Amino acid sequence: MPEWGQFPQELIDAIVDEVHHPCDLKSCSLVSRAFSSRTRVLLFRHVNLRYTRSGGKSVFTNFHDLCVSSPHFSASIKILGISEYHLRTPPSASGILDLIIQSLPNLIVIKLFDVRIGYFLNGSLACLSSHPFLGIHLDKVTFDNIDQFYDLISGSPRLKSLTLSGAVSVSNPESRRSTVYRALPQVEHLVLKFNHDPAHRVGALILESIFRQGGCPFSVERVRRLTIEVNNLHKVQFDRANAILAATSQTLQELTVVLHPFTRSCSSPCHILCFASIRKVCFSFMHAIVEPLWWFIRNLIHVRDKVGRSTVEELTLQITSVDAITPAKEWTELDEILSSTPFSDTFQSLHITNILILKPRPELQLTSKTQRAQFEPFFPLLTQRGKVSFSLMIECDERDQYFTSGED
Repeated sequence: MPEWGQFPQELIDAIVDEVHHPCDLKSCSLVSRAFSSRTRVLLFRHVNLRYTRSGGKSVFTNFHDLCVSSPHFSASIKILGISEYHLRTPPSASGILDLIIQSLPNLIVIKLFDVRIGYFLNGSLACLSSHPFLGIHLDKVTFDNIDQFYDLISGSPRLKSLTLSGAVSVSNPESRRSTVYRALPQVEHLVLKFNHDPAHRVGALILESIFRQGGCPFSVERVRRLTIEVNNLHKVQFDRANAILAATSQTLQELTVVLHPFTRSCSSPCHILCFASIRKVCFSFMHAIVEPLWWFIRNLIHVRDKVGRSTVEELTLQITSVDAITPAKEWTELDEILSSTPFSDTFQSLHITNILILKPRPELQLTSKTQRAQFEPFFPLLTQRGKVSFSLMIECDERDQYFTSGED
C-alpha cells in the first residue's frame, strides 16, 4: 500500500472535505504531513479569545506570542472572536489587541460577544475601524457612544456581512458627527436580532437610521440575505421589518424570520409580514407549533386574497423543540393553500425541519424517515407533486472551542 504522501493532493483534499468535527480533523492531521496543511486551515480558521489569566499572562498575550512564533498558524485564521472583554478585564490587555489583529494577515471576520468597546480605546478601536473586514458580528456589545459604532462599521468599505444580535447598546445615542457617510459599505448579508429592551438603543437607532439619508453607516440597497426577529405582540417590530423588506425589495433573495417568542390569545392581532416577493423564505420558531403555524397561514391567506401574487419558490419551516413534533390539522390547510394560486405558479418546495435540543429516547426510533411517514398524509397535494420533504436533526452539544491559557 502506498504512503499517504504518494496520493494526489486532490484525493487528500476530498477526504478532508468530508471531515467536519474538530476531533476528526485533529486525527487526520496526525496521519501524515500530507494532511497537515489542509487540516490546519480548517482547524484554525475560526479562533475565539476568551479572557483568562494564568501564570501572569493573559490569553491575549499568549495568543500573540503564538502568532509571532508560528506564522503558518496565524495565516490560517480568518475569523477572530473576542469574548467577555468588559469590566473585569485588565486595561493592560487592550493594547495587545492591536498587535494581534496586525499579526493575522488573512483576517476577514471579527466577532465580539459580551464586550465593552470602551476598553478598546487604547488604540484598538482605531485598529478595528481601519481593518477592511468582510464580516462584523456583534452580540451583547456596549458602545460608549453611537459614533464608536458608526466608526467600526464605516471603517470596512468592503463589508459584506453584518450581524447585530442580542443587547447591542450605547451609553450615549447622540452623534457628534456633522458629515454624512458617502462610501457606504454595501452589505449583502444582514442579521438583525435585537434585544427589544428600550435601554438597548442601537437596534432601534439603526432600524430608524436606515431610512434617513446619511444616517446609517451601511447601505441596504444590495442586501441579498436578511434575518430578522419579530414578536407578534409588538406591532412596531412588524412595521420596522416591513420597512426593511421594502427597502431591500430589489435585491433580497433569502429571508429568515425568527418568531420568538410567539403566543396567541383571543385579543392578539395577526400582524402581516410582506414576504410574498422573496424567492426563499425560512420561518424559525421554538416549542409552540400551532400558534406560529396559525399566524403563518393567516399571512398566506392575506397574500392570496389581498395581494394576489407570489414569487416564493422555496419555503422552510424550522421548528426547534424538546420532543418530536406531531402533525396538526393546520398542516392540511397549509398543503391546500400552497397548492393553489397564486403560490402554485412559482412554488417548488416545502421543507419541514424538526431540530431536537435533547436526544430522543432510543425506543422511539425517531428518524427523518419516520417523520416523513407521519407527516406525508397531511400533505397529499404537495406529496403527489414531490414538493415536500422532512428532516429530523438532533442538536449536538458542541461547545465553542476557545483559546485559553490555563484554568479560569
